[in-house]
Amino acid sequence: MSRRTFFRYYDSKEELVLERLLESGEAVVEAIRARPADESAWTALRGALDAIVTLQETHAERSRPLQLMLQTETVLRSTVTEQHRRWLEALSPLVGERMPRRRGHRGPDVRAAALTSSALACLEIAQATWAADPSVRLAPLLDELMGAVSPLD
Repeated sequence: MSRRTFFRYYDSKEELVLERLLESGEAVVEAIRARPADESAWTALRGALDAIVTLQETHAERSRPLQLMLQTETVLRSTVTEQHRRWLEALSPLVGERMPRRRGHRGPDVRAAALTSSALACLEIAQATWAADPSVRLAPLLDELMGAVSPLD
């Protein structure tokens, strides 16, 4: 595809990358909805993230370079930040439905956002590590990272 043709469809490469990342986020939202209702929030988040992990591992030859580009290109870092914000916005209410109700507390309940953000941070760290080292498997690494903070559940 020529540069001219590309820019007929997208205003920038950031727009293209964000669109792809948001599609992945939609897959995670659908996956968490499909998880068993009695699963804890943290377990459901981990299971839902498999929608991305499996795809990335299956297409590692394309996924690794994209992950490296997202880390190294300054202009794309804002795309990752926007993706994280949108995923957090979409996933937090679903996570909140799985959390025990607070009693006697005033103010907004932001626990679901904190839990969701923690899971997304684990995913981002796992992806960065996996992208930089082809000997690392993404799924077990994400299990390890999320296991390190699972007492939060």
